[in-house]
Amino acid sequence: VFAPNDVLIPNAFSPNNDGHNDYFSIQGTNILLAEVHIYNRWGNRLFFDVDTNLSQSWDGTYNSEQVEIGVYVYYAYVTFADGTRKLYKGNVTVVH
Repeated sequence: VFAPNDVLIPNAFSPNNDGHNDYFSIQGTNILLAEVHIYNRWGNRLFFDVDTNLSQSWDGTYNSEQVEIGVYVYYAYVTFADGTRKLYKGNVTVVH
């Protein structure tokens, strides 16, 4: 039995260090590699990561400073175990 390729991307998180939803991270099944880009509303890239370790995530900071409450744009290129690659894009809201 094979699990289908699946990706779960949150639409909000709260990086306030309370131990709940403090990080924006991609989860799923059969993911070999995730390339994540996060931008602010002016098009400045705040976060970039290419990793096989899905525990890597955005902590809501830019240049070691907490970002403002608001909506940010993400692009995620996900490569699955079967060799397929898919683009996911959307918005993530930062709340405190």
